[in-house]
Amino acid sequence: MNIRLSNPLLALCCCALATTAAADDKADINFEASAGLEYDNNLTVQELDRVANVADTATLLNARVEGRFNPTEKLTLKGGYRHTRKAYREFDEFDQTVGNLSFEASYDFSLLTLGSSYHRANADLAGEPFLELEQRSLYAGKLLNDRFYLRAALNQRDKTFSDNPARDAAADSVDTDLFVFFNEAASFFSLGLSFEDEDADSNLFDYRGFGFRGRYSNRFSLWGRDNTFQLAWRRTERDYSAFNPAIDGPRNDVRSTLETRWEIELSPAISAVGKVEYGNHDSDLESADYSETLASLMLKASF
Repeated sequence: MNIRLSNPLLALCCCALATTAAADDKADINFEASAGLEYDNNLTVQELDRVANVADTATLLNARVEGRFNPTEKLTLKGGYRHTRKAYREFDEFDQTVGNLSFEASYDFSLLTLGSSYHRANADLAGEPFLELEQRSLYAGKLLNDRFYLRAALNQRDKTFSDNPARDAAADSVDTDLFVFFNEAASFFSLGLSFEDEDADSNLFDYRGFGFRGRYSNRFSLWGRDNTFQLAWRRTERDYSAFNPAIDGPRNDVRSTLETRWEIELSPAISAVGKVEYGNHDSDLESADYSETLASLMLKASF
């Protein structure tokens, strides 16, 4: 599976945003910043199959800016940048910094909505360049009866590691999702499926994967304040194609993650966010066979 999305189509997102910013059309810009603490009972670098089997607490600092432009009633352009930093108290070799730039353009046809997006992320590990990721997507969406939303996407991703070229890879994937809205569209649940085919520079890391996911999100009022509760589950299965001498056979992984998130509005601009995540990673490879629990509490400001 080697479908490649065209660069001119991706460039459309960037050019459209640049030309629209100077126009007198309606534009919205949002800023968000958050800070807090996260406890991790098993420090890992998942991209390297690296598990420390030690616990630590990290300081989290996040910032995001996002712009939305509507040059016409049916054309929507978006752009944004997100910066995240995770700094551990003891094991600074696991410190992470990630910058994520994104552009998106979509057009609402009478039959469905078509769009294209571009994401570029640069990650540092322990203060050194670690990973560069680019993803290009084409998607189609359809809202039915103001309650059901169907979405399908074709994605192409490139990964480049600074010090591990054997893991450099190109991947093609297909995602499908169904959203069901209720509570006057303030709440929803969703189900999704995905298929992924990743081709790495080393055959040892080539794999095909299937994914399943579900999410429940409910917005409600409690103690006179807006609350949002979310429960999410995802499962991915990866079948590696190459013979792995470390396990005397091909590698197979099954990863399951359960996440709960609760956000409470403290003021029109400030909210508190608590999150707990448990992940169970089953693998034939010992370094990729582990479980992990993360718990975080943050204050978030939105403008």
